[in-house]
Amino acid sequence: MNLCQWSMSTGGLMMSAAKMPPGLSRETIMATLNQSWTQLKTKGWTEETKEFGDVSCFLMTPPAGDTGAPRPTSCTVLAKGILLSIVTMGTTRVPIENVKALIDSAAGRL
Repeated sequence: MNLCQWSMSTGGLMMSAAKMPPGLSRETIMATLNQSWTQLKTKGWTEETKEFGDVSCFLMTPPAGDTGAPRPTSCTVLAKGILLSIVTMGTTRVPIENVKALIDSAAGRL
């Protein structure tokens, strides 16, 4: 797996790329990734999800009283045998469409 990380004024952005392991499906990988956010949902976080063809995206929002918590936005796609993921993590909400544009650009360079 390759991982790159950049700082932003309100948090950070991480991009990872890994070859899809033989025998695994995109659905299996997505189910595993979604399990990690289940604990937050039980604590009152809300999840907004959007599917754009092969690109799966979500944005997590903390409960109203939790103003200092980061607001992760993530998009994942399987392109040319590479599982590509971009996640923003910051105190300011990053719209799903912005991260979707980034992952489209990254996937187009594979």
